[in-house]
Amino acid sequence: MSDRYPALIDTGSRVSCIDATLAEELGLPTVEGVRQQVAGILGSGVVDVYRARISIQELNLSVVGDFPGIQLAEGGQPYRALVGRDILKSFTMAYDGKTGVVSLNTE
Repeated sequence: MSDRYPALIDTGSRVSCIDATLAEELGLPTVEGVRQQVAGILGSGVVDVYRARISIQELNLSVVGDFPGIQLAEGGQPYRALVGRDILKSFTMAYDGKTGVVSLNTE
């Protein structure tokens, strides 16, 4: 699928997550018998886990995995996924505070 959705790099999140509404719209399968405890700015709860592919074309990255479905759209967020430390651990990240530019690389 070539659809693109905005994602937020979230260094405070241990795992990457997808928007539950988007997962339902795309007909993504839930991982049978698996639910996950999550906590965020809107509180905590137990959510379904979806089998999905997160691709970041600019980094030549494609990850298939089981991602918790969280309420991003319902919480007013413009993002449809959070890229957490489970994916970010493969990269070196640098933030230039003067310009606001974040760089990711595999070296």
